[in-house]
Amino acid sequence: MAVISDWIENIAGDETIEAVVIGPHYRDRFNSDKDENFNAAPLNKVISWEVAKPFLSYEYVNGYGGADCHPVFVWTATKIITITEYDGLTGPTWLPRNPIDIEPGFDGVEAAPWNA
Repeated sequence: MAVISDWIENIAGDETIEAVVIGPHYRDRFNSDKDENFNAAPLNKVISWEVAKPFLSYEYVNGYGGADCHPVFVWTATKIITITEYDGLTGPTWLPRNPIDIEPGFDGVEAAPWNA
């Protein structure tokens, strides 16, 4: 089981989480005829971590199958944190916010769930 908010806080470390954008949960995409989105998360808007965290604190299965979570962009002073997905397998990754000397991975710095 995985919890996106735990991954985000782990990668952010001591850095303040400055802003978050939550994308539609995969259930929202397949249930587009419904008026309410999964867990009522505010979608596609810049929000604070305090607002976002409750919507990203659910447990989900991050193994193969449907990507049973929200995609996110999260900004700290030095990082952009996001969730990678391959065939439903999800995990955290981050990119440097500004140019730095660093070894890139194909999915960012801490790429893919098998490294999480």
